[in-house]
Amino acid sequence: MTPRAIIVALAGVCVICGFGFFNDFVLRQTYMVGTFMPMPIYGGLILLVILVNPLLALISKRWALSARELAIIVGIMLFACFIPGRGLMHHGTGSLMLPHHYEKTNTTWQETGALGLVPDCMMADLSEDEDKALGGFVQGLGEGSEHISLRDIPWSAWIRPFMFWGPLLMTAVLALTGLALVVHRQWSVHEQIPYPIVTFAEAILPRGGNLLGGALRSRLFWIAAVAVVVIHMNNYAVMWWPEKLITIQVRFDFRALVSLFPTFARGGGYGIAYPRLLFTVVGFAYFLSTDVSLSMGIAPYVYAWFNGLCLGYGVRLGANFLALENIERNLYGGAYLAIGLVMLYNGRRYYTSVFRRSVFLKDRDDPETTAVWGARVLMLASAAFVIQLIGVGIDWQLAVLYTFFFMLIYLVLSRVVAETGAFFIHCWFYPGALLVSFLGASAFDPRTLAVLFFITVVLMIDPREIYMPFVVHSLALMDRSKLKLGRPVICGVGAVAVGLVIATTATLYWQYDRGAMAVGDGWSLNVMRWPFDNAAKLDRRLDALGQTVETGFVSPTGWERFKVAKPHVGGMIGFFSAFALVLIFTYCRMHFPKFPLHPVLFVVLGSYQSRYMGFSFLVGWAIKAVVVRYGGGKLYTKLKPLMIGLIAGEMLSGVVTMLIGAVYYFINNEPPKPYIILGA
Repeated sequence: MTPRAIIVALAGVCVICGFGFFNDFVLRQTYMVGTFMPMPIYGGLILLVILVNPLLALISKRWALSARELAIIVGIMLFACFIPGRGLMHHGTGSLMLPHHYEKTNTTWQETGALGLVPDCMMADLSEDEDKALGGFVQGLGEGSEHISLRDIPWSAWIRPFMFWGPLLMTAVLALTGLALVVHRQWSVHEQIPYPIVTFAEAILPRGGNLLGGALRSRLFWIAAVAVVVIHMNNYAVMWWPEKLITIQVRFDFRALVSLFPTFARGGGYGIAYPRLLFTVVGFAYFLSTDVSLSMGIAPYVYAWFNGLCLGYGVRLGANFLALENIERNLYGGAYLAIGLVMLYNGRRYYTSVFRRSVFLKDRDDPETTAVWGARVLMLASAAFVIQLIGVGIDWQLAVLYTFFFMLIYLVLSRVVAETGAFFIHCWFYPGALLVSFLGASAFDPRTLAVLFFITVVLMIDPREIYMPFVVHSLALMDRSKLKLGRPVICGVGAVAVGLVIATTATLYWQYDRGAMAVGDGWSLNVMRWPFDNAAKLDRRLDALGQTVETGFVSPTGWERFKVAKPHVGGMIGFFSAFALVLIFTYCRMHFPKFPLHPVLFVVLGSYQSRYMGFSFLVGWAIKAVVVRYGGGKLYTKLKPLMIGLIAGEMLSGVVTMLIGAVYYFINNEPPKPYIILGA
């Protein structure tokens, strides 16, 4: 771990966190992070290896960055990748301010006092200069082409909420870092899960005294990479000169066939019958076991048929994420809990050893020191997280359950990404909403509901970029590069603190300069409505039942909530059905070697991300099946650089289009033509 590696890594963190919001919502390009495979990091790694390192080597071979240094750089940067985009900043500051704006025109919120249900410490402070703090945030303080300065931001409005959210967020970061350290050895060594994203990075890193990684020295790699870059550059150029160039199609239209299958069509079949070919997904699918890639591929199609079947019988599965009653989210919740229990069962001996040693008990095994310290940090930080929830009025029972499901989502998402390479994924359920399904809305009071849902919105409303999967891959990459994990992890957590300061400053700057309504999208500007909409809905429901303060009704608290619980029947059927199916598929996979499917099917089901990637997983699965069947293991191995090239070409294309867009903006002072490569 060299000083220059740390310096380069921190510089990268500053770039990603400082320019992430600008790239995403001012330039409107492919998101700086967007997925669990950030293009600036992995595309930047390729550029470092093929351009920068050879130039440094010309001066002196000792100047070239080693594989370990590159692993440190990538690893530390990954820690901070959840900050600038969907993981936090796209909606974070808006969630603390915009409810004040929406309340002015929402009579339901006004009548139910919805905004007052959340403690003041969680919201922006408008006591000093509401016009500048709120009006400037919504409409912008900049005039024409004149930009504001950092001094123009009304910082007094933000000190109070940052004093609450900063410690809560860092507590979660510490707990999840500890959890990642606990599971790392079990996953990477004992279970030997593939980590496709890390495998790709390893293929790029220089090895054996060479300046280039093994894949980069293959002609097949460059054929695939150049082909993908040419396709994307051509299609990007079409955005600028549509009258002179022709788009190279990467989408396939099967919608005319959907009407032949009425049940499939009714369940949303039209939405997945116009798929886009994602070269990165095809490349990863080639490296996965066939049951995993097949399950990831067929999941959206199976779910569309199942959804259509249910609709045919008058059963509606879906509603919005935080709706009080929702069957669909319970399907995902049941699958996640089952996957979590299977992971715990598979690693029961190792985890028992780690936690025994973490409380200074003797054990016959000798787990890694980093895992033991990770367990200690996990327990202490989780307890602190629960205490912080109690501090804003949540019963300790609900706080513990919320924290459990909060950690479960991070854990299972991390496992799925590490095992499948599904870099674009969403959990499709949330802790507070799942608790409502189990206990029933009547077991909650509007205040508790609003607080739990609001914490969910700020910390994890879009899990496509949440913290722990980045850390899991960082640990795997550094471990495979023969690095000790202790100091890099400390540096990574430090990078999170630095990144938070930089990203918050940059985000508030552009929101106050342009106006939040101009530098946002439908998702980031509206998710903060859900806690208050549902709290108001619950308040109206309780009022209709005569359960109000005026009638002498006292809302249940503590264990009383469980005594009056009325679980959502449809949700419970969905939850335990998915739970059972995951266990059945796991049993079949363990006892029948030729069982063709993987329980990950029930984790992704019909989510937007599953529909987005399913077709490409099927293409990758089909390519691998044909290669293995007719070419055997020798041809399969020979074509690996080709598939790595497909991934690399897409990463490079993303970096190049971002750079072109940024240069265009700074020259012309207007956003470039938007071109999205991965994610949406």
